[in-house]
Amino acid sequence: PAGGIARLPVHGIVRRDWEAVPDAKVVDLVAAENGGRAVAWSDEHYGKPSNIIVRRRGVNMGDGWETARKMNRPPAYEADDAGNLVLPGMSDWAVFELGHAGVVTEVEVDTQHFKGNFPESCLVEATLAPRTSTDFADGGKALTWHEIVPRRVAKLSANASHVFPVSGVGAVSHIRLTMFPDGGIMRFRVRGRVDRAAEARVKEETVMDPIRVMSPVSRARLGAAGVPARSPPGAPSPGL
Repeated sequence: PAGGIARLPVHGIVRRDWEAVPDAKVVDLVAAENGGRAVAWSDEHYGKPSNIIVRRRGVNMGDGWETARKMNRPPAYEADDAGNLVLPGMSDWAVFELGHAGVVTEVEVDTQHFKGNFPESCLVEATLAPRTSTDFADGGKALTWHEIVPRRVAKLSANASHVFPVSGVGAVSHIRLTMFPDGGIMRFRVRGRVDRAAEARVKEETVMDPIRVMSPVSRARLGAAGVPARSPPGAPSPGL
């Protein structure tokens, strides 16, 4: 008859009405409010990567994505010819599915609140692939990824927003963000314009390829039954 309720979570996947979005409008394609989501990641020790695609500003470090410190850091760092610190095997990644396939024009990586534990640098890559998370469990190693923000230009600093322009890249559906060697990122924005033809293709490939949308266990069983399980495409998409 009476009482109190503290929280009412409603879990699900956001679906935006993209028909109402003009083709020329620049939107945050990876934002959770636009249907973007984190589908796979290497580490979530202090915070989940899904935190960094929400709209509001971060409240504190726990409101971002922070990974565990690598214990195999060298006593002294060296830089390669591109100016990147040599950090073999020291990185963390997260793969994000965009709310709608599109052409990226700008990426923002915000390290707000992370002052002594921000990554030295990051790398942003993109691909066009069917909407299934099973191919990304290992970071999407079998897919063809294209650098849209190279590590050599994505040097990060403490408690700051870093904006990187992107050009010369076709339509993409997934983004892989890699940080070196570890640390925290508060917010991640992937701005661009929708590409309706690419989105239609992504949906068609997802529906028409039942083997790809099966769980890894189901695919293994199907392969054992004598039907070869197809691997993710390795050739660049015409959209890229």
